Amino acid sequence: SYGGSLDDAARKGIQTSDGGFIIAGFSASGNGDATMNNGKLDYWILRVDSIGTLQWQKSLGSSGTDYAYNIVATPDGNFLITGLSGAGDGDVMGNEGGSDAWIIKLDAFGNKIWDNTIGGNQSDNIKSIALTEDGGFMLLGNSSSGISIDKTTPAYGLGDIWLVKLDSNGTV
Repeated sequence: SYGGSLDDAARKGIQTSDGGFIIAGFSASGNGDATMNNGKLDYWILRVDSIGTLQWQKSLGSSGTDYAYNIVATPDGNFLITGLSGAGDGDVMGNEGGSDAWIIKLDAFGNKIWDNTIGGNQSDNIKSIALTEDGGFMLLGNSSSGISIDKTTPAYGLGDIWLVKLDSNGTV
């Protein structure tokens, strides 16, 4: 078991090349295994070895609610984490309104390489990731936002399927 005194949850875990695991989820705790919290809930990323010993953990987020939904290993040995962020402060650079999709690339030790917040004036999130042949990423989520800097099509209803292509540097 891993966690602190408040709500902690895993959303996706994958095996790493060394036989361990990396897990993406969220945490409201700022104690126990979750040594920090920026606000309500943060992305919480844990790396464990093959027998479950915690190697490192990272709490990343804003003063709002931040959920990590998915994680994939990238061909360069790093990790891409997707989800949503509820505010544009703390570790999160910018917010278009409501909740935005937040994508982070971490190295094998949990250090942030880059991040990108994308979305519009309503609720946006990314729940699935696929690697593309050109080294980029195809992201799948939901959006209720209209046209914005990052969203090129109007909203068709209360919640639409949202497909986003990023290059290897996280640019839409």
